[in-house]
Amino acid sequence: MVSEVPITVRKHIVDLDKDVYDYYGPRGVFLVHRTQQDHRIPRHHAIYVDTGKLIETERFQQKLQSYVETEFARAPDLILGPGHPRATRLSALLAERLHARFGRTIPQFSHSNLFFEADQSGHELPASLARLTENNEIVIIDDAFVTGTRLYQYSQHLRYIGNGYRGRVRFLVAIARPSSMSEWTEARRLLGYRPRLSNDGVSPERNTLDAMEIVVLPNWGYTECPWCIEAGKLKTYKPEGVEPPALFADRQELLDRQSLAGGMGDQLFLSPGSRLPIHLAGGSLFTADKSPSTAFASVAGGLKRLRTDPDEVRLGPHRYPLATVLESKEYLKTVYTDSLLRASFFRAAHKEELQYHDPDKEKQRTIYAEELINDESGQINNLALELLWATVEEKLPTALLSKISDERSTELGIAEEAQYVKNISRSRGPI
Repeated sequence: MVSEVPITVRKHIVDLDKDVYDYYGPRGVFLVHRTQQDHRIPRHHAIYVDTGKLIETERFQQKLQSYVETEFARAPDLILGPGHPRATRLSALLAERLHARFGRTIPQFSHSNLFFEADQSGHELPASLARLTENNEIVIIDDAFVTGTRLYQYSQHLRYIGNGYRGRVRFLVAIARPSSMSEWTEARRLLGYRPRLSNDGVSPERNTLDAMEIVVLPNWGYTECPWCIEAGKLKTYKPEGVEPPALFADRQELLDRQSLAGGMGDQLFLSPGSRLPIHLAGGSLFTADKSPSTAFASVAGGLKRLRTDPDEVRLGPHRYPLATVLESKEYLKTVYTDSLLRASFFRAAHKEELQYHDPDKEKQRTIYAEELINDESGQINNLALELLWATVEEKLPTALLSKISDERSTELGIAEEAQYVKNISRSRGPI
């Protein structure tokens, strides 16, 4: 027998990151569904943090100034980072502040990973590093920490420069956005390690890893991005002989275009133009910012914390005989009453985090969704199409489709779209 534990989102969890969303959200830092193309291999981010905008803000630059004033007793010998524009800008900002404090121009270098061929002659960077001793100090920067792969590569390859760099390293990122705080703690431990330089029993100063901002976010690429999944289903689920309604055809074109054109700050959710837009009426428990992309990021981040917080009963995959499921009454009835937050829960949660094993609870979840669709308020029923689409992604029972009359779909201006969703579901099995 499966024991279901209802999971609720509480203030102390979302407060951990709320100030980051509140400050940077209105400044356009959080976007969704963006393919970053300044890497050797394009990298897709379901949630994208625009570090180019982040590092230009007053808050960030004040934090960077404080970091320079409190962490450095002397000027480092060089700054190293990848050559992309955001890291180059961060390197320049750091160098300016170090110059102002110590009156010394710090050499700046760029390299993606410090991997060089066996013959390092003729390369200025390996030569500069090889001249340094255990008494020297360098700074390695990057704009963001996601998994730490690049920083680990720097750390590893430093050992093969000349006779091996033995000085201290300060790793610095503009923002750390790990999938869990335990990942960040582990990175600080591993990158902080510095071997003993002699047998006198004295340990050298550890390396450091610091971030000017920290926020926990899921690291979703193409296969987990909610909008890539939506685009994929729109391409795949095409009932024979049935042309998609214009809304869905336009939607697919939008998703394909915006992924490569800078991501999305709005238009995150399915909604006909004739209805009130899905938006936040005011601030929420998650963020004071009203922008859809920031609101979604804050919900996704909150759920990620629930999946990884060691002090909580964790949300996540069913672990027989225990199943942890989001309390449906909260996101469909009582607590999160803005359509945008409700839509964000459906997009950010995995289907097993929404589905009950208890058929009576699933029936009640269907009733809650039906009530939202039949509500007379345009601020509530504007979620109708998004709820119907959730049945395609198995995040709501397909029984919901048979409960919404053709007359109601027509009243909401989604008659064609509702029928198309039903056709998709029928192609997968009985409703």
